[in-house]
Amino acid sequence: MKKVRNSLVLFAFLLISLSVFSSVGCNRTSSPVSSQPQRQPRLVFSEKVDEKITPINTGIIFNSGKVEVTLQASSAFEVSKLQVTIYRTGTAESVYHREDVDVDPKWGVYHFGFNFTEKGKYRVAICKLSGETLGEGEVEIK
Repeated sequence: MKKVRNSLVLFAFLLISLSVFSSVGCNRTSSPVSSQPQRQPRLVFSEKVDEKITPINTGIIFNSGKVEVTLQASSAFEVSKLQVTIYRTGTAESVYHREDVDVDPKWGVYHFGFNFTEKGKYRVAICKLSGETLGEGEVEIK
C-alpha cells in the first residue's frame, strides 16, 4: 500500500512539475481555450513585403541573406514591447539572436527583416515580455 501511495505522490509531483515548466518561456505559453473561433496568429517568412506589409514569395526555405518575417496576430498586441528570439536548431537548440522591439499597442501586425548569414535551421518566436507567445515558425537557410 505504501508503494502505491509513493507512486501516486511521485506521479502528482511530476504532473505539477510538467505543467509549471511547460508554461515557462516565450515559446511555451498556451492560450486559454475559448468557445468562439479565433483567427490563429501567423508568422510568415518571405523574400520581401509590399507597402501594406503583405508578404511576397512566402516559404520556409531560403538562400542565405535577408529574410522578411511578418507576424499577423489575432488581435492588437496591447503592449509596447515584444521580444523576438531566433533559435538555431539542430542537435541542440540555442539562442542565435534575441532583442526587445518597440511596438504600438494598437498594432496587430509586426514585420522585420533578418540577415541569415549561416546555413541551417532556425525557429523564430515573437512574444510579449510576459512570455505569451504571439507567433512562432521554422525556417531553413540553404
